[in-house]
Amino acid sequence: MSPRSSVDSRIFTTGDGELLSCLIAAPSQALAAEWLDITPTHLRRQLKELRDKAGVDTNSQLIVLATVSGVVDPAKVLPYTVSPCNRCRPSPQDRHRSVG
Repeated sequence: MSPRSSVDSRIFTTGDGELLSCLIAAPSQALAAEWLDITPTHLRRQLKELRDKAGVDTNSQLIVLATVSGVVDPAKVLPYTVSPCNRCRPSPQDRHRSVG
């Protein structure tokens, strides 16, 4: 049995997918909370509830489980600078400009 078929996608709602997509894309939990128009405390509470519901210990495990279940697609929410696509990668000059 493949990993995808062993995960119950009904664990996650559409709203959970949106929350996790923001968490993946945001450089911090505080910014993810701002994008979701909730407080950082509320985001932490929602993430804890999701971890408990999914039976995992960390947000990373939660994201992997949501990815395997097809609820989120990290490739669609990650910034272009971490994309594996060569034509999307910034030039070395651009990378040096963005650092610091």
